[in-house]
Amino acid sequence: MTATIEPSAEVVFDAAVWENGVSVGAPSNDEEWNEVRNSALTLAESGNLLMMSPRAKDQGGWMNRSEALIDAGMAAAKAAETKDLDAVFVAGGHIYEACTACHQQYMATR
Repeated sequence: MTATIEPSAEVVFDAAVWENGVSVGAPSNDEEWNEVRNSALTLAESGNLLMMSPRAKDQGGWMNRSEALIDAGMAAAKAAETKDLDAVFVAGGHIYEACTACHQQYMATR
């Protein structure tokens, strides 16, 4: 998680930050948008990796949470491809929700 998912999520989160109604940290060129896209795709692929043995904890909630990460990562990648900052923000919220739900269910059972 700390090697791939967390840093990739931070790139997406940091791309769509507002302070007092003003966007701060938004990508300003194609290279920065590509970094957001690539990080989002890494998140989506990480969801696939989490569903593989021996990482998969079960066939229920774990798979649902992993699929939610895949969907959110793909939405963030699409948003970055179209340079839609609002959609990056929304996808970032879905990434956060997927991660939080998984942590709530599985971190206590470590």
